[in-house]
Amino acid sequence: MKSVVKKEIRPHSFAAWMAFMRPKTFWIAAAPVCVGTAFAGALAGTWNLWIFLFTLLGAVSIQAMSNMVNDYAYNLKKAENGTRVGLPRATTEGWISMSAAKKMVGFSIVVCSLFGILLIVIGGLPIACIAVLSLICGFCYMGGPKPIAYTPFGEFLVLVFYGLFAVSGTYWLQTHSFNWLTLVPGLSLGLIGAAILFVNNYRDLDHDRSVGRYTLVAACGRKLANTLYMLMIFLPFVFIGWMVPLNQHYWPFLFVLMALPRASFLPHLLKTSPQEKITMVMFKTIQLELFFGFLLTLSGIAVAFLSWPSTQLAANLFVSPSVTFGDRAPPLALRATSPRIGGVCLAEGAGKSGRLYKDPCPRY
Repeated sequence: MKSVVKKEIRPHSFAAWMAFMRPKTFWIAAAPVCVGTAFAGALAGTWNLWIFLFTLLGAVSIQAMSNMVNDYAYNLKKAENGTRVGLPRATTEGWISMSAAKKMVGFSIVVCSLFGILLIVIGGLPIACIAVLSLICGFCYMGGPKPIAYTPFGEFLVLVFYGLFAVSGTYWLQTHSFNWLTLVPGLSLGLIGAAILFVNNYRDLDHDRSVGRYTLVAACGRKLANTLYMLMIFLPFVFIGWMVPLNQHYWPFLFVLMALPRASFLPHLLKTSPQEKITMVMFKTIQLELFFGFLLTLSGIAVAFLSWPSTQLAANLFVSPSVTFGDRAPPLALRATSPRIGGVCLAEGAGKSGRLYKDPCPRY
């Protein structure tokens, strides 16, 4: 197997387990949690540190489980044939035995389930649905009789789970309400996250075809793939820019434009790079998502302080989730909603006994 990174790693060492879990990808799971929490402050005037930490750990644990299942199942299916160009897999290289890998995968599923239960207690049925689907899809991406990784739907799953569900789910955990505007940052981050997987599959196209993997890149071919990648990279800037005119306090969302120079050269780099250099393009796409997510988080925090009193933002920061979302009504901040679009208020909240209420949107 051709590998971009060649290392001498002792079996079952710390470095071997790190190669198995791939912690550098954890930031992909962390970014939407940070953005969702920032948007809770921006749109609803509330955030909670404990809920943020629980959500972050849950998201990272699912990412780690998915990485390990991918490594283990890939070797189990004997999918390596020496033609893949990319990062080495720990089980294929013999750094982690298959028996030890299987035990660690099982342990990770238990850890993910525990975090899932905790978040379900905080967030209720909507989070239960997301948690169950996340566990199932995280395992089925490379595991099971028909892995999702062998189909053109891998990028769609990234868009949904690492974008829409991750941001909107985090917002729900923080506010117990849903706001349509959270779909905009969710879609934006999800597209860049999908672009990361897309580049990975673009690099491995020849290998994937040889082992029967019919990915999205394999379905559309390299020529169309370059256009799709460009759309995945640039559309997020358009979507976030669409939000700015909606409210006089939303101008900080323009901060994301600082990431545009990083994005501008990536499509050309993908098109012109030789196969062994495409891994570098993938890493640069990861860096783009992290920088985009960082700027979007800062933008959300700035909007929060422009839109809400600082005392209100600090009121629930360290409050126990069981106190904040127990039998008591949600904080007053939850009843404040985002601006109207076309005369329609975009936010709803759940009051006592789960009854929905719609408060008037503020007029600016």
